Amino acid sequence: MSSHKPWKFYLALFASFATLATHFYLSKHYFELNLGLSSGSAVCNINNTFNCDTVSASKFSTLFGIPMALWGLTTQLIVFLFTLNYSLGFSPDRPRIGRYTFYISLFVAITSVVMGSISMLFLSSYCLFCILAYLLSFIHLYAIHSTLDAQRWSHCAEDLRLSLTQNKGIGISVLSILPLTFLFNNMFLDHFGGSLLKDSVESSFARWSDPSTPTRTFTHEGLSKGPDNAKLVIVEFADFLCSHCKNAAPSLKVFTDSHPDVRFIFKAFPLDGSCNADPKMPKGDGMRCLLAKSVLCAEKIAQKGWVIYDQIFELQEKIYSSGQSQEILKAMMEKNNIDLATMETCRNSEEMHQSVLDQTQEGLQAQIEGTPTIFANNKYLSRGQLIPVLQRVYKSLK
Repeated sequence: MSSHKPWKFYLALFASFATLATHFYLSKHYFELNLGLSSGSAVCNINNTFNCDTVSASKFSTLFGIPMALWGLTTQLIVFLFTLNYSLGFSPDRPRIGRYTFYISLFVAITSVVMGSISMLFLSSYCLFCILAYLLSFIHLYAIHSTLDAQRWSHCAEDLRLSLTQNKGIGISVLSILPLTFLFNNMFLDHFGGSLLKDSVESSFARWSDPSTPTRTFTHEGLSKGPDNAKLVIVEFADFLCSHCKNAAPSLKVFTDSHPDVRFIFKAFPLDGSCNADPKMPKGDGMRCLLAKSVLCAEKIAQKGWVIYDQIFELQEKIYSSGQSQEILKAMMEKNNIDLATMETCRNSEEMHQSVLDQTQEGLQAQIEGTPTIFANNKYLSRGQLIPVLQRVYKSLK
């Protein structure tokens, strides 16, 4: 082993640590997204094809209710510790530790092939950070493999036997992946306030599925996407300067994008009496109304309503506090090649003003008490901004 260049050990350590960091980010973002705490899309979201959020909301994103990213995180922690031990020569039997590191690295690489195949065959989107983790696992495998002697496979049976007898610590370390993953899952849930998630999901579903829950009727007014014959129709009433609505937007978007048989309808409910049908609603400065009309007009003019919807929520804080909201909206329209004069005419039209009023009237008739308020197949769905709640409803419709 001494004849091998040290850089191969450094490469193995780097690949292992980088994969560990990648899985940590994906795990953290998964919980933020699924618990409605995400302040924006993942940094690895490029477009609809390369979208980590969409993959996170797919049915392949969990195993035993635990995100695949977290399984990867725990496994990579063990891989890193093995790699560190081997690279720095902490163990007196360094060659054997090297082979154990190689075996678990080979397992991770095979798992990467399986997960990559699932993405290619069953998903319409790909997770760039997942692909990065897969590539790093093969780099790690190469680096470890190249430091071992040519007789590595001849020791395999003996190494397995010793891991169950003389070297029990090795076997225990590998088997610890299971309890550690469940432990880390609970830690993440506690950290993000989701320890009671299962009870919350069942409570929301029970209320939604209760025959006594009123069924509402909604028109086609608003911004919509998804098939007309959708199995599940989600209706959201929201205000673009509502912070809770901003947190709900990523979850609703990725759930809809990852389920082709789901239709999502956004209905404007500006908390401003200037364009809200509620006579008790105090009048504001008109900005909430302007934002709602901008989204609806962007769809009418250029079929870019959802693009503006996403961008307004992303810039919500800046729009709210900068005092340059008009300039921000103008730059947004220019960026998306939406004619400013046509936009201005649309926003100032009586037709658009009436459309917003009609949508708020629907909300009042549905007895909504705040924003965001979400309905699933015309029935109120509490905590409907949470992906696990939406998944529970979706599964019940099969």
